[in-house]
Amino acid sequence: MQLADNYGGNNGPLSSSQIGSEAPYYNTVWAAFEPGTWTSDHGSGTPMILSLYSTPFEDMNLVSGNTLAYFQQNHPSWLLYGCAKDGTPTTDLAWSGTGFSDVPLNIDNPDVRNFEVTELVNYMASHGYNALAVDQVVFENFLLSPNPILENGKEPVSGSYGCGTYATYPPNNNFTRVFGSASGGELYNTNDQTFNNDIIQWLAAAKTALNANGFHLLVNHPPSGSAPNTLEQQMLQYADGEVVENGFTNYGAYITSGLPGLFTQTLSYAQTLQSQYKKAVFLTYYYGGSSSAGASSLSGAQVDWALATYALANLGGADAYIVPEGVDEYSYRGEYANDNYGAACGSMTQSGSVYMQQFQHGLAIVNAGYSTQSVTLPAGISYTDIENRAAINSPMQVGSADGWMLLTSGNGCGSSSSSVIRHRP
Repeated sequence: MQLADNYGGNNGPLSSSQIGSEAPYYNTVWAAFEPGTWTSDHGSGTPMILSLYSTPFEDMNLVSGNTLAYFQQNHPSWLLYGCAKDGTPTTDLAWSGTGFSDVPLNIDNPDVRNFEVTELVNYMASHGYNALAVDQVVFENFLLSPNPILENGKEPVSGSYGCGTYATYPPNNNFTRVFGSASGGELYNTNDQTFNNDIIQWLAAAKTALNANGFHLLVNHPPSGSAPNTLEQQMLQYADGEVVENGFTNYGAYITSGLPGLFTQTLSYAQTLQSQYKKAVFLTYYYGGSSSAGASSLSGAQVDWALATYALANLGGADAYIVPEGVDEYSYRGEYANDNYGAACGSMTQSGSVYMQQFQHGLAIVNAGYSTQSVTLPAGISYTDIENRAAINSPMQVGSADGWMLLTSGNGCGSSSSSVIRHRP
């Protein structure tokens, strides 16, 4: 998959030639700004999932063209303002942390939810999209204040949060609290039932409108653990797919940030989503490196880890995004065209920190521990590493925090194994 083809960041948009080289091999674009180019370059066959970027707490200026002045004049009571950490209301606007000039709105108001969703769906229908990508689906009040984009560079204040509305513009004493409490404190952040419920209600409204048009709903959400909690289960009633940003790498810090626990938690969460909720899962990977060079700057060991962990987690509904830094990076590498490892031969096996999965044309090996392990490969099968890191012989020495995506031109299942249709890379 591609995570955004343009995001207004330092990398700049993907070029038409870059999209053309990725599109034939990719299934999904989260936040596509050039849906027509992806469609024409993807070719025949199963259409790509092409999603329009959005956030719940803001009117998307790129979609609607609405400015702050529009809402100040026409819907002043929809504007969402911030409170100081102690709960004191301010006349500064809330801010989601993006670099866009999008106007913060109070989604506790059903009219706001319907307004936003209607604009998004109408734009999708007329611009070649078939899915909505909803960013910042986070069950804590992450909003800050003031809004530096709309308020001339004012600095957001630590501990501030989006909290309420005023009936008129300019705002006066007719403040209505929506989130948090007058007493302030830290409890406003993660235990605000109104805030969390409003996110669920926004997703529900979006899903209803999207279904009526045959569209899908994707969310970007950080998992709470190895299985969805109560709020996440509610979220997944409406989401058709989920971006799991930290994936198996934790933004490149996987070796130093509790690898065994990170690996098992991510593996369990990804497979639970696919098997219980029938949702597509998008596993994303970030490493330190050169963002300007895209995926080509990654080492073979880094890509092997990403591909092997992805293969273990994929039950047929997962996509992978493998880049050095963040969104809108060129993520294609030529070896991906040859990564046709086929259907799984049976269940994944585990021995200590080593996880293995045989496929019709490949073998994924992951050592999720901190010591080198000696691994006996399936007998009678010759393998090559997709990254050509080394000649592959058995027993194989698999280093700490290391993964290998091996390929074979023969029968990767061997004579004693029967393949099961589980993976569709």
